[in-house]
Amino acid sequence: MGNSNFSKLKFAYAAVFVLFAVSVIVKLPHLNRPLSKHHEFNPAVVLICIDTWNQNGGPSYTGYTPVFNYSNEGDLYLPINKGMVHDAKGNSIYISFGSGFFLYPYYFFKVFGLPATPLSLQIFTLILCLISAFLVFSIAVKLFNENQTTGYFASLVTVFVFLFNPAVLWYFGNGYDHEIMTYPFFLAAVNMFISFVKYDRKIGNGKIFLYALIILAGIFCDWLMLLWCAVTVSYAIL
Repeated sequence: MGNSNFSKLKFAYAAVFVLFAVSVIVKLPHLNRPLSKHHEFNPAVVLICIDTWNQNGGPSYTGYTPVFNYSNEGDLYLPINKGMVHDAKGNSIYISFGSGFFLYPYYFFKVFGLPATPLSLQIFTLILCLISAFLVFSIAVKLFNENQTTGYFASLVTVFVFLFNPAVLWYFGNGYDHEIMTYPFFLAAVNMFISFVKYDRKIGNGKIFLYALIILAGIFCDWLMLLWCAVTVSYAIL
């Protein structure tokens, strides 16, 4: 019986991966081509920023702040809009959200020796999608109270709905932005929070530190994690 139950869990994990693979097949016609379609301005500016950092010694060139332009003389002091901030060098600086969703793919490219191209960023985004799919599965298992005895049908249906949602199909492939970079951190935090509430009567310092680290890494990309932080603090107080 034990081996049978373990097989159910392995089958569920395999099913999540197969669903992800099928979703990638659906995305294939839109991958590895010039950026031009719906909201692809976002990955374009991320790649311009990474390219500029690569050409000027890294993110320290702009104080680890994202930049909207190349560093040629004609690319400086761009009149993008009236609210644009320029640094002392004439670079157009991005200050709306945290620098994380520029820095994380930059270091991913560095570690794996990838060029700053649409395909490289799409590979990075697909990895985020795979991580998110497994986190959605883990969250669903906890919420549906599924286990090796009951099976994981409802959780797998949840993963299917997540992966084949039109917004997920597009943005977790072609539309990389601050929200896409934040979702794995958000889902990881939600997953840990549910475990704290349902299973952990005494939460160790190591888990608290990891939870805080995940939230901080997410805050570095988007305000969503600040909202989740407020939820966590409110629950702890109440």
